[in-house]
Amino acid sequence: MGESVQGVCRAAGIAAALILSIPSAARAQSAANAWTTILDTSVRYYGWNNTLGGSGTQVYAPIAVQIQGRPDPDWKLSFLLRGGALWSSQATSTASSSVWTPTDTNFTPTATYLGWNGFTPFTSVSFNIPTANKASTPNTTQSNSKTDPDIVATPAFGEGFNVGPTIGANININDSFVLGVGAGYTYRGPFYQATVSTLSSFDPGDVYTLNATLGYRGDQLSVQAAIAYSLETTTFQNGAALYQAGNRVIVGLKAAYTWNDNWGTRFSADYSHFDNNNVAAAGMPDLVREAFNSNSDVTRLSLDVPYTWDNYTIGPMVGFLFRNRNGYDPTTFQFVPAKTNWTAGVGGSIAINKQFTLNLSVQRIWANLGGNPNQVDAMNAVIPNSAMPESSTNAWVGSLGSSVRF
Repeated sequence: MGESVQGVCRAAGIAAALILSIPSAARAQSAANAWTTILDTSVRYYGWNNTLGGSGTQVYAPIAVQIQGRPDPDWKLSFLLRGGALWSSQATSTASSSVWTPTDTNFTPTATYLGWNGFTPFTSVSFNIPTANKASTPNTTQSNSKTDPDIVATPAFGEGFNVGPTIGANININDSFVLGVGAGYTYRGPFYQATVSTLSSFDPGDVYTLNATLGYRGDQLSVQAAIAYSLETTTFQNGAALYQAGNRVIVGLKAAYTWNDNWGTRFSADYSHFDNNNVAAAGMPDLVREAFNSNSDVTRLSLDVPYTWDNYTIGPMVGFLFRNRNGYDPTTFQFVPAKTNWTAGVGGSIAINKQFTLNLSVQRIWANLGGNPNQVDAMNAVIPNSAMPESSTNAWVGSLGSSVRF
């Protein structure tokens, strides 16, 4: 689920997590810890409607279990298992679709070596296991219920069997700065995709990624900058070359400032860009570089101001998204319109005790979507009635979750 994005970001995310969890060589040399298990569960609700007469609802229940520990003072091991289930339904003035399915299951073991002062290497392998419901053909996922990936966090429900190894290291420059570097590869296995009237086999392109992160931790301020660069091999549909996604770059920044014992501020920003794709063209034996970039540049900003007192945290949050033009999303295999999203809400958590925490958030999204002209298929033939006029969408997003440590 979303493996092409995960292939771009996985190594950077692991490096980022290690930068936060291993801020100094002294911690790397600490005594071995007992094994711990963390269980995260939640129920997320998405509801939306637009000015074209469309509406939709999704209820998503993810679950994650992480087991981590130190079998040896020099080694830290982590095993992360993620899955879930969802019900999704959407309708227009002329058609409707719905799906009830478990999502794909992801299993990621990670090993970190802590025996070298100031240099912390790690490796992991992420496995995507296709457990989403299938159509009449084995290993088939439904595509007619896909939702807007800029509003719904789970727009696609499954892919094939994917394997993504990652290697990297964190380097302590001094007590405040940590540099993380990594490289990743994601093999994306073939799968079938069903629509209302057709059944297509997809063999998505594999993804290669290089990334770097730089983290700073002070008494009150923490900052982390990241960059990831990826390239993708050719995607095939029904045995024929369909397209090769352009090379992609993602840059991001996270910052947190603690004003006092109660108030803090957290900010994040990221930007992604695809180069022009290579696409199939009628009469051409090989893929050709498209004259106009069919991919979108996406900018995301978020800000929240948490207030902490005793055992609870609560505060407002705002967000902004800008997709500069209509573009093809290789993660969900669909065109996504240009848009501007504004988000506002409130989120919080309460620690019932040292082992059990409840989390709650509610957000409102206002989206203005650009028009989308008639699309063309792989043979450059116009798809009738595929154009979309400008519109606006209003959405509610709510989440109730818990985290248990034992």
